[in-house]
Amino acid sequence: MDAERTGGNFATEEQAAAYLDALIESASDLFAVSCEVEGTHISPRPRQQKVGVRIDRILYPKRKLLDAGWRSGVIGIEIKKSGHPAGPMVAQAEDYMQSVFTFSSGISVVLNSVFLWPSFPTHGIAASILAQRRIGFVFEQRGRLGLSLNHTSLLSYAYDTGEMRVGISSNLSCGEKVGSR
Repeated sequence: MDAERTGGNFATEEQAAAYLDALIESASDLFAVSCEVEGTHISPRPRQQKVGVRIDRILYPKRKLLDAGWRSGVIGIEIKKSGHPAGPMVAQAEDYMQSVFTFSSGISVVLNSVFLWPSFPTHGIAASILAQRRIGFVFEQRGRLGLSLNHTSLLSYAYDTGEMRVGISSNLSCGEKVGSR
């Protein structure tokens, strides 16, 4: 069986990034964006090195998004080309969820979620693990940036009016439990 791989038709990571940046631009009234932000992995396992990391994009919400009900804090996006194996991409996103990122201003943040672009299908245990780790997917909806977490839209647009919607489903509270389930 072939390993899961990222979808789309992006021959290079640069092509995938350019397409994503156009989607992010469609949400420039909702997010401020920083590219290639350096950070430090702060939760190493025994014998794992404490190393620097760099995430492709960090998006932080603007007032319009907060006023619309956004409660998902600062988020990150990791970008790969089409056909890239999903496993290493997910492992990288997990590292980012255990990292602190510092902007040139000196302000540091911990990400609420990491979204992957382009996406790939997930089911069963893999989908459950991604939800627990708060790793989701970027999607495109009518040329605009959409975000999905735990198979639920976190940011989407109404089909009839095009109005932006912030998800409020209980599915979006994934990753809040620790220990016994």
